[in-house]
Amino acid sequence: MKEFLSSIGMSALLVFQVLLVIAGAFVAERIIRKVLRRVYLRSAQGYEDRTRYRFLRNATRFIVFLLTTASIIYIVPSFKHLALTLFAGAGILVAILGLATQRAFSNIISGIFIVSFKPFRVGDVIKVGAIESGVVEDITLRHTVIVTFENRRVIIPNAVISDDVIVNSSITDEATCEFVEVRVSYESDLDKAMAILQEECAAHADCIDKRTPEEVKRGQHKVLVRVVRLDESAVIVRAYAWAREPVAARMMHYDLNRSLKLRFDREGIVIPLPAAHHPHEVQSRTAMKKVKTRAAKAGLPPGSLVHVGDDDLSLPMLIELFTYTIQEFSENKLKSIDEFTEAQAGSTSWLNIDGLNSERMLAHIGERFNLHPLLLEDILNTDHRPKVEEFNDCLFVVSRMLGLDEDTGGIQQEQICFVLRKGLVISFQETPGDVLDPIRERIRKDLGRVRRCGSDYLLYALLDVIVDEYFAIVERLGQRIEQLERKVIARPGSEDLHTIQELRGLLITVNRYVTPMRELAGRLNTIQSELIDKSTRRYINDLQDHTVYIAETIGTFREMLLSVENTYHAGQNLRMTQVMKLLTIISTIFIPLTFIVGIYGMNFDWADGGKPANMPELHWPYGYPAVMGFMATIAILMLMWFRRKRWL
Repeated sequence: MKEFLSSIGMSALLVFQVLLVIAGAFVAERIIRKVLRRVYLRSAQGYEDRTRYRFLRNATRFIVFLLTTASIIYIVPSFKHLALTLFAGAGILVAILGLATQRAFSNIISGIFIVSFKPFRVGDVIKVGAIESGVVEDITLRHTVIVTFENRRVIIPNAVISDDVIVNSSITDEATCEFVEVRVSYESDLDKAMAILQEECAAHADCIDKRTPEEVKRGQHKVLVRVVRLDESAVIVRAYAWAREPVAARMMHYDLNRSLKLRFDREGIVIPLPAAHHPHEVQSRTAMKKVKTRAAKAGLPPGSLVHVGDDDLSLPMLIELFTYTIQEFSENKLKSIDEFTEAQAGSTSWLNIDGLNSERMLAHIGERFNLHPLLLEDILNTDHRPKVEEFNDCLFVVSRMLGLDEDTGGIQQEQICFVLRKGLVISFQETPGDVLDPIRERIRKDLGRVRRCGSDYLLYALLDVIVDEYFAIVERLGQRIEQLERKVIARPGSEDLHTIQELRGLLITVNRYVTPMRELAGRLNTIQSELIDKSTRRYINDLQDHTVYIAETIGTFREMLLSVENTYHAGQNLRMTQVMKLLTIISTIFIPLTFIVGIYGMNFDWADGGKPANMPELHWPYGYPAVMGFMATIAILMLMWFRRKRWL
């Protein structure tokens, strides 16, 4: 054992001293932790002292570990000489460590600021940027630990938290007002429904009373219930129920959803389903997404009726009929196509059919209106590009409705087909929901020229509304591109490149349908057909101009995205240049210092009466402080010179 200790330059006494230092560090850390626990956790400050305790406990561990390591290095001579040797050639090493510890020190300083200014505390429910809400479990020198509601721990560096937006749901008062909304049909007893909603909320165990003494004196109920909106199919009723904290409020809402449904069923209160009875509501646009391809048609002869698109057979076929003249109009929902009757002379009809999943019913419609089999086949193929085709007694137009999903930011698309005849326009959609409600309102309220013109103008008006939606989508994408451009110029981030690619993909998707729509408008403008009046061609020409403008705008935005991408890469290169500049300056400063300490290795001897500051060979008693002062002077002069040259 002695031979092994001597081989590594240690003795039994040194081993005992090292063990004594480790034991002392362990005892000191335990004592400090108990003192902190007694001082903070037993005080009346609650979560605030709990936060300080956890942070100081982690900081104490780090400091004790650092001091223990330094003491062991100082006690063991071999470790001490090794440390001095590393320090003697530490020019490049220090530069690398400086860069590596830059982020670490940023996290430490941010952690100190968090504990000092208290934007949140241990136990608070917070939301950091796009991260889901969670409870703060711990705050360390480097990071903050958040436990999500799915019991997943999210480790966030303190520097990231300092640069992001924090939503704290627990500051001062954790009580949360939960909005509990229900839909009540117009045929149901509204007062009874409001009373049931009030009773169920008040009876829940997590519902608390937040009324002021004045409100209690006035006899105000602890749960307020208000009618917030009159929808097309229902009355929207909202209850304002308070809970002690956000999690309890969310769980209370889930429980009330079930209890209200059961209570409404018992009391005869009807909760309407808007999508089944009102096909043109905005939320039904989510059904626009196509899921089926043309593989089902492989090997079949031309004209075979096979539906390609959303294969949900539970969606019924909805038939809506508008018939109008200048003086009057009628609006009806037909149960079958057999109820349709030809309009009188001088009137115009619009027959809108939602639902293409029944080939048999579509074949019956084709027989009723004598439509060509290839036309019916194209209606069922819901992945066509926009086009115009001329048949013997009608014009067939395929178009695309686009929508911007507010939740995902993606593009929703759905095919819509039109059949134009004299005095009749038939529109076919795969699913309920469209952008044609402005035309319905114009017909109902006699706005614009639609009721004063024929079926060709109605077809133009429907296509014009679809193109107007293209305008709205392109403008929204343009706003996002401008916001991204400002952000990239101010402070580019790693996520910006992903956003650039996402926006470029959205523009490509929109342009994929805008270009054929431009060709469609040009074809309608030049086609020689008796179904299109000369006066209507001027409006179709305006429609073509709109599509050209949208296509040019998309081209402009794509160039802007290219410029934003170049700016992003230039910003990243600039940041890299700044990092390299910092490393170069650090290395330049340490080059002469390394040269100085490398001459003798800074091994000052103990000659001349045991004075430890003697310089080798010269034996000057003030050699050590003189060398250190000279090195500090060189470093300061170099920094001043860099400052004067504006390199710093």
